[in-house]
Amino acid sequence: MSEREGVRLRQLPAGGFRHGFDAGFEGDLLHVEFASAGEAGEFPPGSTVEVEGARTIYLGEVYALEGTKLVIGVEHIVDRQALNAIQEVWSSPDRR
Repeated sequence: MSEREGVRLRQLPAGGFRHGFDAGFEGDLLHVEFASAGEAGEFPPGSTVEVEGARTIYLGEVYALEGTKLVIGVEHIVDRQALNAIQEVWSSPDRR
């Protein structure tokens, strides 16, 4: 993800999406920034989350809440382009 890329974040398994900004990586920790601490507070430490960027989906756990920022330990990274290719193969008429 590039600096200040918009992202969508939701609590798993079925939470609604909230909009935030990629605030960078530090090792395997992703930082996501929200407009307010109230928005960030919707994702307490220990929450499992999905973070959708333009090219990548990250799955992980919220480790910490720091004001308007979440610190997320990333456990899985999914390339959206590769995922789309797989979905096309699985849904193709030839597959049936």
